[in-house]
Amino acid sequence: MRVVRVVRRAARAILIDDSGQLILFRRTLPKRKPYWSTPGGGVDPEDASVEAALHRELAEELGAVVDRVQPVFFMSPPRNGGLAVSHFFVCRLVSMDLSLRTGEEFSNPAKGRYDVERIDLYSKKLARYALQPPELKTFILTNRQALILAALDDTAPALHTPPAPLPPTAPLPPTAPTTPSDEPAAPPEAPAPSGGGSGPAAPQDADTSTSTSPQRPRRGWWHRTGRGDA
Repeated sequence: MRVVRVVRRAARAILIDDSGQLILFRRTLPKRKPYWSTPGGGVDPEDASVEAALHRELAEELGAVVDRVQPVFFMSPPRNGGLAVSHFFVCRLVSMDLSLRTGEEFSNPAKGRYDVERIDLYSKKLARYALQPPELKTFILTNRQALILAALDDTAPALHTPPAPLPPTAPLPPTAPTTPSDEPAAPPEAPAPSGGGSGPAAPQDADTSTSTSPQRPRRGWWHRTGRGDA
């Protein structure tokens, strides 16, 4: 069995504000058409979990605080002989202060521009944006109403419920050891014929009209002629 290793793991946010707008980065790079991406980034070894990495990345990139965080989408495209796994969470924006942004993305010109834009999730214009990856764009367009409810409606049930822990399993009773045998099991013996002979049993008469029954004896010819009642 071939084992494929994970070469990168990322946490990204489908981030929705109180007015139902999706918060995205408009990415501008040299010699490339602008495109849009969700905020988030790689999971570091120091992160306690993928969700913890998401909170850290949103604080670094947007100065943002979020709640109602729920995993909703997952991708694992191949990269460098392994898999680049991305976990997407829907969440509600609580606060954002772009003056608190930190990181190489905003200090290195080679990384391009990370301009924050808000796009109305209810608008049909969302389909015109070059949101990357395309699979995520399709997922958001297909499930936008459920995503808005998950992020903004406190009464809506969570999209993701952690599985309940399994009850402890009682130990099985010990079984007697068996000795394997190379001999095939003998077929069951056929019942001996009623006549006591060693030959095969006589075929059963298909006509059941003359068969005997313990509740009703067979009528003989004298009954049919009336002589048996004389």
